[in-house]
Amino acid sequence: MGRMVKEEVLELRRRLEVTERELQRLSRFEWGYTKQLWKLSFLSWILGVSLFFLLVILYEPSLLAGVPQALPLLAVAAAAPLLMVLYFVGRVEKRVKNLERSRDLLLSRYRRALLEHFEESAS
Repeated sequence: MGRMVKEEVLELRRRLEVTERELQRLSRFEWGYTKQLWKLSFLSWILGVSLFFLLVILYEPSLLAGVPQALPLLAVAAAAPLLMVLYFVGRVEKRVKNLERSRDLLLSRYRRALLEHFEESAS
C-alpha cells in the first residue's frame, strides 16, 4: 500500500511540473502573441483605410465631400481589429485559466497524497 501511495505522489509531482512548465511557456507566449496581434490589427486598419481612400479618389473623388459623415463608419472599422485581438487573446487567457485550475487541483491531490504517504510511514 505504501508503494502505491509513493508512486501516486511521484506521478502527481511529475504532472504538476509539466503543468507548471506549460503555464510558464503560455505566459511568455501570451505577451509576444498580444503584441503581434496589436501590430497586425493596427497595420490592417491603416491598410484598409488607405485602400478605401485610394479607391474613392481613383473612382469617385466627389465622394470625399461626404467623408465627415462617414467618420462613425471609420470608427467602427477601427473597432473590428480590436475585437479580433480581444477574441484571440481571450482564447489564450482561457487556456491559461484552465491550466491554473488544473494546477490547483493537482497541487491539492499532491498534498493529500503526501500526507497519506507520511502517515503510512509514521505508522
